[in-house]
Amino acid sequence: MLAIESQLQEAQVADSHLAEDSVEKRRQLLLEMAREQNDLHEAFLEIQNQKYAERKKLMSYLEKHAASLIEEISSSISLNTSEKFKEALEADRLEMEQLYSTKYYEMDAAKKQLILDSMVDTLHHNDLQTFQSEQKKHLLGQLQESDLVTTKLLEDTLRVHEKAQQDLAQHIQEAEDYQKAAFETLQLKNDKINNHIIQQIQLIEMELSRLSEAERAKQHLRASSSLDTLSSQRTELAYLLVQLLNNKAEREKQLRQYVKEMERKKNAEMADFWLIQYQTLLDRKPPEVKALEEQLDKRIVNILESADAEHYVTLFASKGVDWSKFISMDRDDFKRLGILSEDIIDALMKVVSTSICSAAGAVSMEVPSAPPQDSLGTPEQIEQLVSFDVKLWHSSECVICFEVKVLLVFLPCGHVCCCRGCGESVSQCPLCRVTVENKLSFI
Repeated sequence: MLAIESQLQEAQVADSHLAEDSVEKRRQLLLEMAREQNDLHEAFLEIQNQKYAERKKLMSYLEKHAASLIEEISSSISLNTSEKFKEALEADRLEMEQLYSTKYYEMDAAKKQLILDSMVDTLHHNDLQTFQSEQKKHLLGQLQESDLVTTKLLEDTLRVHEKAQQDLAQHIQEAEDYQKAAFETLQLKNDKINNHIIQQIQLIEMELSRLSEAERAKQHLRASSSLDTLSSQRTELAYLLVQLLNNKAEREKQLRQYVKEMERKKNAEMADFWLIQYQTLLDRKPPEVKALEEQLDKRIVNILESADAEHYVTLFASKGVDWSKFISMDRDDFKRLGILSEDIIDALMKVVSTSICSAAGAVSMEVPSAPPQDSLGTPEQIEQLVSFDVKLWHSSECVICFEVKVLLVFLPCGHVCCCRGCGESVSQCPLCRVTVENKLSFI
C-alpha cells in the first residue's frame, strides 16, 4: 500500500511539474515577444530622430548661405555703381538663381525620397506589427488549446488515480474484514477455555437427555420411587447448563473484545505513522507558505481547526479568502475552492453556523448525559437474557409429534422433550407441568 501511495504521489508530482513547465514556457514566449516589440519601437524612433536632425542641418546651411550672399550683394552695391558692376551683379544673380534652383530641386528630391523612405518604413513596420499580432494570437490560441488538453488530461488522470485508489482501498478493507472474521473464528476454535466450556455443555446436554429419557421410561412403567432424585439432578444440571452457556457467551465476548483491541492498536500505530509523515511534511513547509498562512484571518484558522480541516489552511491562504467571504461561502463555493469531501464541507458549514449564532448570542449548548447505571439491569436479569436462538447439539424424539427434530430444553425444570415447532406454543412442560420460563434449542 505504501508503494502504491508513493507511486501515486510521484505521478502527481510529475503532473504538477508538467503543468509548471507549460506555464513557464508560455511566460518566456510572452516576454520574448514584448522584448522584440520594444526593440522595433526603439529602432523606429532612432531613424526618425536621425532624419529630423539631417533636415534641420540642411535648412540651417541654406539660411547661412543666403545670409552671406545678401551681405556680399549689399556691400558690392554700396561700393560700385558702374555698368560693369551691374553686369557682374546680374551674372551673380543669375548664378544664385540657378544655384538656388538646383539646390531647391535637390532638396525637394531629397525630401520626397525621405518621405518615401519614411512611408516605406512605416508600411513595413505596420506589416511587421500585423504579422506579430497575428502570430501572437495564433500562439495564444495554441497555448489555450494546449492548456485545455493538458487540463483535461490531468483531470482524467486524477479521476483514474482516484478511482484506482478507491478500488484499492475497498479491496484492502474487504480483505481486512475477511482476515478479521477468519481470525475471530480461528481464535474461537483454538481457545482452550471456550473448547472446555463447549465440552462441558455437551456433557450436560447428554446427561439432561439421558435423564429425560429415563424419567419418561419410569413414568411409562409406573415406577415413581426415584423420580424425585432424577428431578433434582435434572434441575441442577439445567442451572449448570445456563451457567455454562453464560460463561461461553462471556468468553466469546472477551475474545471479540481482544480482537477489537488488537484492531484498535493496529489502527493507532498506522495513524501514528501517518501523523509522523504529515508532521514531517509540515516541518519542510517553505517560509513563503508559512508567511502566507500567517496572513490568514485567525477566525478562519480556528474554524478549520474546530472542523478537523486545518490541513486546508494553506489552500484558503493562497486563495486570499477573508472573513466576510468565508462566512458567505456555500457548498458549491467550497467545492470550487478544492474541498471535495462532503463530510468536511458539512463540518465547516456547521461550525460556521455555530460560530455566527454564538457571536449573536443565540446558541445554547446541551451537555449529553449518560444513562443511569440502574437501567443496565442486575446480574440476575442479565442471566435471564439467554436467547431462544442459542443452539445446542442433540437429537431425540418429541413427546408431542413423535418425530426426530430439533429439540428444546425447558427451564427451570431441565426437561428435553419437545421439538422446536411444538415447543413454541408450549407454556408448561409436558412431563412435569412446570411453567416454562425459558427455552434453549438443540441443533
